[in-house]
Amino acid sequence: MVDQKSDDRVADAAPDAADDDVARAEHAGPTAVGEPGDLGDPGDRGVLAGLGAAAVVLVRTWLHEDAPSAGAAANEATGGAPDSAGRGADSAGRRPDSAAARLAGLLREPDGLAFAIEFVDGVVRPEDNTVAAGNLERLSSRVPESLPARLRSAIRVGSTVGEALPWAVVPASTRVLRRMVAPVIADATPSKLGETIARLTADGSHVNLAPVGEPVLGEAGAARRRAAVRDFLARDDIDHVLLALPSIADGLTLWDFDETVERVAEVLVPLYEQALPKEDSRTEAAFLTLDFEESHHLELAVAALQSILSRPQFHGLEAGITLPAGLPGALPALDRLQQWASARVEAGGARITVRVVQTHPSSRSAAAADLERLLDRALTAQGSDAVRIVIARCGLFETAFAWLLAERQGVADRLAVELESGTSSRLVAAVRESVGGVLLHTPVVHPREFAAATDYLIGRLGEAARDGNLLASAFDPAVDQQVFVRERDRFLAALNGVGQAGSREDSEGVADPAHPAHPDGSLPADRERARRILDRAARSRLGSATDAAARIVAPSTLDALLERAAAAGALWGSRPAHERAVTLRRAAEALDANRDLLIEVMVSETGTIFRDADSDVRAAVELAAHSAVLAEELGEVDGARFVPPALIVVAPSWSHPVSDPAGGVFAALGAGAAVVLKPAAEAGRSSALLCEVLWEAGVPREVLLLVELGVPEYPVAGPPADPAQTADPAQTADPARPAGPAQPERPAQPADPAQPAGPGHPDTTALHRQLFTDPRVDRVLLTGSFEAAEQLRSWRPDLPLIASTGGRNSLIVTPSADVDLAVSDVVASAFAHSGQHPRAAHLVILVGSVAKSARFTRQLVDAVASLRVGEATALASGMGPIIRSADGALLDALTTLGDDERWLVEPQRLDEAGLLWSPGLRAGVTAASAFPHAERAGPVLGVTHVATLEEAIALQNSTGYGLAAGIHSLDSAEVERWLDTVDAGSLSVNRPLTESVEDRWPAQGWGLPRVWLSLGVDGFQAAFAVV
Repeated sequence: MVDQKSDDRVADAAPDAADDDVARAEHAGPTAVGEPGDLGDPGDRGVLAGLGAAAVVLVRTWLHEDAPSAGAAANEATGGAPDSAGRGADSAGRRPDSAAARLAGLLREPDGLAFAIEFVDGVVRPEDNTVAAGNLERLSSRVPESLPARLRSAIRVGSTVGEALPWAVVPASTRVLRRMVAPVIADATPSKLGETIARLTADGSHVNLAPVGEPVLGEAGAARRRAAVRDFLARDDIDHVLLALPSIADGLTLWDFDETVERVAEVLVPLYEQALPKEDSRTEAAFLTLDFEESHHLELAVAALQSILSRPQFHGLEAGITLPAGLPGALPALDRLQQWASARVEAGGARITVRVVQTHPSSRSAAAADLERLLDRALTAQGSDAVRIVIARCGLFETAFAWLLAERQGVADRLAVELESGTSSRLVAAVRESVGGVLLHTPVVHPREFAAATDYLIGRLGEAARDGNLLASAFDPAVDQQVFVRERDRFLAALNGVGQAGSREDSEGVADPAHPAHPDGSLPADRERARRILDRAARSRLGSATDAAARIVAPSTLDALLERAAAAGALWGSRPAHERAVTLRRAAEALDANRDLLIEVMVSETGTIFRDADSDVRAAVELAAHSAVLAEELGEVDGARFVPPALIVVAPSWSHPVSDPAGGVFAALGAGAAVVLKPAAEAGRSSALLCEVLWEAGVPREVLLLVELGVPEYPVAGPPADPAQTADPAQTADPARPAGPAQPERPAQPADPAQPAGPGHPDTTALHRQLFTDPRVDRVLLTGSFEAAEQLRSWRPDLPLIASTGGRNSLIVTPSADVDLAVSDVVASAFAHSGQHPRAAHLVILVGSVAKSARFTRQLVDAVASLRVGEATALASGMGPIIRSADGALLDALTTLGDDERWLVEPQRLDEAGLLWSPGLRAGVTAASAFPHAERAGPVLGVTHVATLEEAIALQNSTGYGLAAGIHSLDSAEVERWLDTVDAGSLSVNRPLTESVEDRWPAQGWGLPRVWLSLGVDGFQAAFAVV
């Protein structure tokens, strides 16, 4: 508990304030503190209120211990040195933290945080000194007055001569920033690091080192990060290190959870072995804490730690794991860790440590309440026997609460406190006086990677600017009292909400943990579901019977079908718009209910990997729901009369086997037309199953007709038929999932017994021409090649054609880009769907100095080489097979270099059929090369460079295929210039080409495709109407 001496000191220092704090806490409920152990019921408001009052008093004690004298405060603010009489040191001889005070002063200014972030983003991040100098010049007029005069002068002088001497000015300015942010991220140079550690540990504190550096985009980057950790562990002045996933172990595939856990454990075991005590060097074990950067890696981190520590050599090694308090699943994870650690200790093993950190969602009160619930669960005599708790990266009030709770529960010896390295030395001493030893969380980065760590640095500056952290960095009673009051009231409000009815504790932190909105493989139930789907996909014949029954080889049969469809379309279009919308909403429900079957058929038929297939179904569901809304709006256009078309032909591609046909079908149905769906040859079963699901949902069979034309050129792909797989999808669906709205039994697919089968039937081309030129067809929706669209228009010049044709898409990267984000997005754009996505990037155009950037090339090569290629039925696959064996232009692209070209990553054929290829990266491509201009879809990316942005835009526009284009630049003027001059239908700025945003993403292009209508789903429906 808080000692009486401390209470007396704070009362003497600020009696009115202390009384006000207690009164505020009492207002939340009774202040009597019960006996130890009573807090097990979070509804005990009296106990919580009592601890809250004590925590507020303790924090005020710490801060008044921290408050400097007026002379010291003046010295800290100006960065001056104490005089010969020792002014600037407090009564205990502790010196002020000038760097921390300067940073706190900067962040207190209204424009301080914005200036710091823009400096980091604009001056430090760019590798091109000329770009950085230009940004420095723009910032020079906004230098905050809180910076010391010599620093302000350095920035302003640098901005004046920077464009003339960027090579000299920019590094100097970066050094200024590094000194300014030293309290939040230290220099990892061996000599500098030694000085930092010596300073931070001089008072008996321990340093918890957090390595930071270039973002890890592949296995080579992860190996470099592990090597850096090994260097740290080789030092005798480092005894605590944080290991962050995925930076320390790349390629985390949650869907293939068990294999990923073992792979992570294997690469980390050498680090844990190095942490063990050794007679000839380290006498005590180093303490490793497994951290993670993404919330969905919680279960992976827990399993990896258990796998490592279960090995015999680590039986006696104590190690830790980070647990964010507000994370969904944090409380169950804590329970499992406690049970596992208890069994370990009972078997004679060492205990473990759980490092509890506070998350920062939009509601800070909710974050504090989450933390307090977790601490209540963790700090019990039973729960702490085998688990030590470290309270880290939390506000001062939450830290004080945790300490008092541990004291009250009799487990204070099992709680440690971790503060940020930027915390003032006075405050560290005050906290240590209350709680004993203190850990200091100390991020470190080598100067050569400082520019690459800017995202981390920006995040740290944002955290440092929070009210609670400003209190901790340099508390000044004269200016920070309002901050203290805000933080105190937020803490007490959060404490008052702990355990109330309807709290997130009831659901363990998530509304429906069994069914997250977008499954990512982090939950066991989702992984088991995926395994069942892929097991079935290996022998699936879903959709085969329906696809076979839809085949037409006689012109008369096709003519009769079109007659029936046109008549049905007229009746469908006469229905009220809200009735069509209701049907589309039921279709969305049915698609979601049959998600597993739709994924199965896509994996089986087209080789789509699981995560892409799941995303494709989700897109189809969203399209159905969105089309329902648009259907209701069509008749509400002022000054226009809606006249629906009668019949629309939808001819999708295979690249999105469900969402592409679904999007066309839903747009047409919403507009009031009947649909003839002519599937791609490679995805007939996928379209057939889609139709089965929609018929089952209530879409009239006479309004949605599936048509296959002519005798197939090759037998239907896939394994031998399984009768169970060709049944009604509502009967074969996963029993755990609903089969969609109940419907009457559907009639059999109509068939024409007069259809000839064998020699003498019309060729397929004639049947296609008959379909697309029939005057009863009001519109055609085509997704395919430019040549296919051109052929349709040659058959029928007046054909109302809405076509999305392929193209040679490209991304520009300028010297102003965020290099690591650009690399990540280039790889995502180039190899989505094995490079076969309609908007996949086939060329990356590097502008100016980017072509010489060793960092860009290193990161790009690492990311591409680390892609995991495998069969679609393997959960670990990050890239699956191409749709058909590589031949012609694609085979040349994968195997043959042009003049002066070279492989940065050479593609490798991985199977006999020529379907599986590792990704390729070819450099030396030029505007004169064949590669940028040929239309080919596959896993190979060309790299070219030009001198200026204007040249890059000209090259981007020169292909004639203006489907999609992108740019990576943080310079708004560059982006505006690009937007004004690029010719493409889909434009991406600082994001992948292949990411689409429904309701805002056009489906067609520019250039060659511009002879067709360029519209998104909204435009599809509007274009179908006659006004």
